[in-house]
Amino acid sequence: MSQQPLKLAAKDDPRLDAEIASALKALKIPSDFGGQIRMLATGEAPASSLRCCGSGCRPCVKDLHRCTVRVLTRLEAPPRPEPASVTGLRLRARGRGLLRRLRGED
Repeated sequence: MSQQPLKLAAKDDPRLDAEIASALKALKIPSDFGGQIRMLATGEAPASSLRCCGSGCRPCVKDLHRCTVRVLTRLEAPPRPEPASVTGLRLRARGRGLLRRLRGED
């Protein structure tokens, strides 16, 4: 089963910067590399220009590639609806249950 290539991000996509920041944080890559990820995600810099030298540097080109793929994948995913309210998530009930377990009341 072949995998379809990811679509490049639009330069003016309002979600792009947030997704880049999220991916950098998740993959523990310094935020200084955000510009490079943006250029890779929008196609300003071709992915073929990246070459791993095998020296074990951090972040490696492979890390930047993984980050870019994560950004593009999340941008292609259908948007998740915002919850109507915090109570709609039943966070208060979950919090009370957690407190009861911590106190040993369960």
